[in-house]
Amino acid sequence: MQKIHRYVYFTWSYISLDDIKARETARKDPRRFIEENPPPVIIDEVQYAPELFPYIKLYVDQKKKNGLFWLTGSQKFSLMQGIRESLAGRVAILDMLGLSYREIIGKPFGGTPFLPDPDLPRKKSIGPQLAAPELFARIWNGSFPRILSNDKINKKRFYASFVQTYIARDVRDFYRIEDELAFYNFLTAVAARTGELLNYASLAQDVRIDSRTVKLWLTILERSGIIQLLYPYSRNITKRIVKSPKVYFLDTGLACFLTNWSSPESLMSGAQSGHLLETWVFAEILKSYWHNGETPNIFFYRDSNGKEPERYSACTPNV
Repeated sequence: MQKIHRYVYFTWSYISLDDIKARETARKDPRRFIEENPPPVIIDEVQYAPELFPYIKLYVDQKKKNGLFWLTGSQKFSLMQGIRESLAGRVAILDMLGLSYREIIGKPFGGTPFLPDPDLPRKKSIGPQLAAPELFARIWNGSFPRILSNDKINKKRFYASFVQTYIARDVRDFYRIEDELAFYNFLTAVAARTGELLNYASLAQDVRIDSRTVKLWLTILERSGIIQLLYPYSRNITKRIVKSPKVYFLDTGLACFLTNWSSPESLMSGAQSGHLLETWVFAEILKSYWHNGETPNIFFYRDSNGKEPERYSACTPNV
């Protein structure tokens, strides 16, 4: 069934290629598919029909108008491959993470990403202040809409299915990584280090792979939106690149699942609580940019003794 979404400037029709009949038409007769679903249109799970991309390119080139096609998909690797091959230079790419805290309480950023401010501790809260148990419950639950919209969902089963699907469908099929167990162990080892400086040698030793494979697999995790690397600030751009970054999971619920925190209470009193709290804060800052279609210029700061100040800005002065 086709849904209609009404917004201020456009009326978009919506169609998902999860529908087998719609997918078959899109693949076998893409011209007809576009005629039956005229723009402006949202096409969900578009990676299932890469045959559409050349026809979308042709349509956009003829009409010379922005916002006609909104293409979404849950398989980032295959989606991006199709875009790079057929729609390069004709698309704006938006990375969407899980729901931010502001989105959850109904107060989205509305075009204003997070900016550092010396008066931040004295600013009025955007919502009710969270006590520690409530805060760690949010960290433990993560930010997937499916979990947040249904309190009866089995969280452990959900994340287990997510990891299994991600490794089997995206990692094995796209990158041809055959040792699924080694990659799962690697994913878990990275989750155990969220919020910490990356030590490539330690990761390689724990998972029993070489450092070159560690760097390759980290790139896969970053490209698929599982982690984000944060580099140290330095006035010398070259030094930023060569110094060890921090690694952050972009969904704390997934990190908690992989590291076997069974409840918010056990997490709050556990050894990883500080790192997961920092991970959650970093992801919230990142969402304030990405969900507004902006790219942040964020680094972390350490002094020459390896100390991080108690109060510091996560953003560079020119942000």
